[in-house]
Amino acid sequence: MTGDPELARDLTQETFLRAQGAAGRGAGERPLPWLLRVARNLWIDHLRRLGHRPLEAFDDRGELGAHDPAMRRLDEDTGIEAHLRQLPANWQQALILRHMNDLTVEDVARVMGVPEGTVKTWLHRGRARLAGWLVEAEERS
Repeated sequence: MTGDPELARDLTQETFLRAQGAAGRGAGERPLPWLLRVARNLWIDHLRRLGHRPLEAFDDRGELGAHDPAMRRLDEDTGIEAHLRQLPANWQQALILRHMNDLTVEDVARVMGVPEGTVKTWLHRGRARLAGWLVEAEERS
């Protein structure tokens, strides 16, 4: 989500520190969605400290502003990662949580704080857009 490995490590470390302090509260039997929600909230707090409003830090296409490390890395990215970064932020997060973290749609909804139907829509649209880019790339080669 951050586009910056060092920031991601810091947020992960803070997430686990908070989990240690909240042992037995909130996580229940399914700690991964709880941990991911804490991490996402910490990232949003980080954006706020930079002067952004949560998820309004993104431009009309859902990309972070040019000052953000994620945008600086965009030119270095290749393949699916570069295309993934072109998707709106919520679509990116839903796809990453669902397919890279193997969360259920229900868990993704819990992490992102939105209804399951919204997650399904984001996943469907994100997959369709990625598929279109892959078909275009295949046709060019």
